[in-house]
Amino acid sequence: MAIPVESSEVQEFTPDSLKETMGDDAPVFRLKAASERCIRRFRQLVADDGLETFSAEEFNAEKLRAIDLYWSDDVAQSYKDKLKAIIEKQKQDIDLSDEEVAWADQLDEELYGNHRPLNVMRRKAGEFQQYSPRHTISTYVTGWKGLDTAFRLDAGVIHPEAVSALENELEKLGKKHTPGTPHLPFLELFAECGKRINMDEDEEKNSPAPSQNSSSPEASTANVKTDGESTAEKELDARSSSRSKPKKTPAKG
Repeated sequence: MAIPVESSEVQEFTPDSLKETMGDDAPVFRLKAASERCIRRFRQLVADDGLETFSAEEFNAEKLRAIDLYWSDDVAQSYKDKLKAIIEKQKQDIDLSDEEVAWADQLDEELYGNHRPLNVMRRKAGEFQQYSPRHTISTYVTGWKGLDTAFRLDAGVIHPEAVSALENELEKLGKKHTPGTPHLPFLELFAECGKRINMDEDEEKNSPAPSQNSSSPEASTANVKTDGESTAEKELDARSSSRSKPKKTPAKG
């Protein structure tokens, strides 16, 4: 199904898990078009909630920096070379050998067991995965029918209490219609909204900006991005300048 990119377009969506079991009685959601303004609004909601996530590249860069802190220079260089080779294979979708998987797992165990910035990044990423779906849905859902939960806006996005109530109602429907996977309807809605955040860059640039009328669901509340040095990087800089290198030699290989 194509994702609309014109601000005037609205798309109807029903989670497949409920469509198959409820038929015409299944809830229907109205989703806003993908637009740069909506993406900026989502980023601001995430920042206001103190949420932060990291890419695989950022995690790998942190691991490469951390290796220098925990091993002697010659061992650290060999480990970095091996890790870089594994990273390159992953980028090219080349399967790792059992030996490489075991070595990488051992390295992760050592790094996460000793390097606090990596644990901070993992904790923040976990919090982002747990709470960001609500912000994604509140940004892109512009209405629904077939549910008891009232649609309620606050500054152009769905009120947090309404999103919580929506999640609870969808979970109840999931328990009834998709036993064993009660969260599936909510996750399907989140995934459909998430496609709008992950739209192609060209589509984002070509999406017309919606009206700034404060009474409209499209009204923008802020245009702030969350770029900049990560908390983990700041902590690492502080640690790097204040500690010596312990000479450990785990992660054999």
